[in-house]
Amino acid sequence: MPAYSLTLTGRHQWSNTAFELTFSRPPDFDYVPGQRIRLVHRNVARDYSLITIPGDPELAIYLRRIHTGVLTPVLVDLPCGADLHATGPLGYFTWHASSRPAVWVATGTGIAPFVAFARAGARPLAILHGATSLAEIHYQEELSACTATYVPCLSTPNPAAGSGLKTFQGQVTAYLAEHLPRAVYDFYLCGRGAMIREVTLLVDQHFPGSRVFSETFY
Repeated sequence: MPAYSLTLTGRHQWSNTAFELTFSRPPDFDYVPGQRIRLVHRNVARDYSLITIPGDPELAIYLRRIHTGVLTPVLVDLPCGADLHATGPLGYFTWHASSRPAVWVATGTGIAPFVAFARAGARPLAILHGATSLAEIHYQEELSACTATYVPCLSTPNPAAGSGLKTFQGQVTAYLAEHLPRAVYDFYLCGRGAMIREVTLLVDQHFPGSRVFSETFY
């Protein structure tokens, strides 16, 4: 894969642990929404999905600081102007338009490629975002604008009742089993491996004939 030099140009802190980092875009770097880049810093390499789209002048990623991680604590503390190396693009988790309605299911930072899909004009039937609490739900305005059904699925009670944002108390699998009408869909799954396994099994049981596209984040 070709190697590129990137410069950190901006940082947005969503919460104590969630960040959006923006980088300069090499002029010859081409990619498809949903693909990843592999950032390399001091011989440590990790993959991150791009939330930007090919028409954007910069590249951006959405990540969570993992205190025991080998790269995220370094990345979120880098000063603007710092240089990194990258390779890519990587991955096949991309949008496939079809006659079947699409259902996007994410946990945690697995929402990142769906932000890129939405910015590229994809319009799903429903988006489910699983997280521990509402404080871990980001990009909700963008995502809710591209679908009639955008539902944060929270594993702890929601203290922000009355915020106007519809939420579901429970895991994404419970929402799918209880609320998604039985039909044939294209399911896009991104996030924890356990979630992907559980949703894939549920699709086999309750939504026969559906297609599943997945990418495991952790």
